[in-house]
Amino acid sequence: MNLKRLERRILTRWVRFAKAHRHSSRVPFILFLILFLDGFLVFIPSLVCVIAATTISPHRWLLYGLLMPLAATCNNTIIYLMAKHFPSEWTMQLVGMFGLDLFWDSAREALQNYGPFATFIGALIGLPTQLMMALIGFSELKSPETAHQIFGATFLAAISIGLVGHCLKSLTVTAITRFGWMKLENKIEKSNKS
Repeated sequence: MNLKRLERRILTRWVRFAKAHRHSSRVPFILFLILFLDGFLVFIPSLVCVIAATTISPHRWLLYGLLMPLAATCNNTIIYLMAKHFPSEWTMQLVGMFGLDLFWDSAREALQNYGPFATFIGALIGLPTQLMMALIGFSELKSPETAHQIFGATFLAAISIGLVGHCLKSLTVTAITRFGWMKLENKIEKSNKS
């Protein structure tokens, strides 16, 4: 089978699926849930989920663009609270169990070099901001001033700056997807009619 023909079939089926679910009230809720859990499980990349949702309901691109930062902020807050209130041994066991040692060290280095601005950079380029928030919570567990002394960051500064980074990335991606998808969808419909 020709690759172009296969691509066309897949796109045609996706357009039909998208149109059938375009006004579903479940899509935003499911998207938020997947994005929130993605911060813990990382089973589907967040941007792929946001792009798929935007192609299903292009008119909701702004909503989907805001759901991603909201879900990431909720997730980061829970990670911070867990690291702040659970014994430090548990945190380190989880880091080791999931093989996140390299990311943990990178997050520590980024926070030490850039302070709370590291969460902005992490949000833009897809680094796990959860680990940065865990580090801040972990250091605040020892004493409230520790995080600021070590990283130059507090929870509120890091979460706020990270939120801005997530918003910038997410809204850019959903806007591009929405306008590109509408053109592609119209082109596919015209070619199917002829």
